[in-house]
This record gives sequence, C-alpha cells and structure tokens, in this order.
Amino acid sequence: PYTDQLLDILKEYHVPATFFVIGRNAEKHPELVRRAIAEGHQVGNHTYNHIDLLKADRQTIMHEIDRANQVIKSITGQDSKFVRPPHGFRDPVVMEVMAERGLKVVEWSVASRDWTNPGVGVIVDRTVSKVKNGSVILLHDGDGVAAKDSRLQTVEATRLIIRELTAQGYIFVTVDEILKRR
Repeated sequence: PYTDQLLDILKEYHVPATFFVIGRNAEKHPELVRRAIAEGHQVGNHTYNHIDLLKADRQTIMHEIDRANQVIKSITGQDSKFVRPPHGFRDPVVMEVMAERGLKVVEWSVASRDWTNPGVGVIVDRTVSKVKNGSVILLHDGDGVAAKDSRLQTVEATRLIIRELTAQGYIFVTVDEILKRR
C-alpha cells in the first residue's frame, strides 16, 4: 500500500524518483511498476529475492539479477540500466556480474534509516541535514519480500522532505539524470 501512497505524493509535487524493485514483488504488483513508469519515474533492479549477494555464489547472483531484469522488462518493455544490491553489499564478484550485464551499480549518499521506523521527524532530519547537490536519498516503500513492516512514517516523511528541500532550492531528478549531469 505504501508504493501507491508514495506515487501519489511524488505526482502531487511533480517529483521524479528511481524505484529499485525486487523482482518477486514486481511480479506480484506489475500495476505499480507500470504506474511508476507512466508517471515518469525510473525503475531499477534490486534482485529477484532481496538476498545478501555476498553470501551467494556467482550462479545465484547471476540468477537473481537476470530474473529480476526479465521481470522488469516483461512489465515495462525496457531493459534495466541500474542495480542496487540489497543492503548495498557488493564485492568483486558482484561487481563483475553487474558489469557483464551492463548494469551500473547505484548506492546512496543519504540514508535516513527509515526502515527502523524512528519517527517522521527523525527521518526528515536525517535526510534534509545531509543532502547536498547530487545526493542520492535512500527511502523504502517496503521491507524486502516479506512486506510486513509499516512504511507509513516514510510516506509521511517523504512529503515533508520534498517540501523542505524544494524550499531550499533543490530539484529532484532520477538516478539517470544525476549520472548525466556528472
């Protein structure tokens, strides 16, 4: 339910975002992925099952990435250009697999730690206080494959983050746009 709510807020403020989707979740909710694309957002790969890639062998890593890419392409008609490894965990093998597939690995520069549900104000403060030009803000609309934890704090914080950063003169762009500007 939180993805729809976030998409509503992003639409209200005309803010583009990049959603790194878990393939398994995208299969269950292709309408959300289609909506994100239709509303000008970018979709990237966050593996199929949201596993720790450092604990996986090369074949498993390849399968996780390829299967998520297939799901994304089947829903959007587009190849994924970006991947965000779960938890940001990567090593030389992970990086080799991504390079072989022509995927750019994307990390973040601002982590609000919203997944801990520390409160709306804390999420906003942790984010706004660290943003600078070119920042990539990490927020979560889900919690892996289980999707049991509430992300309502993130939804509420997102609106406030957008308002505050817009008031400070920032503009929001997708990861693709950030990389084009560098």
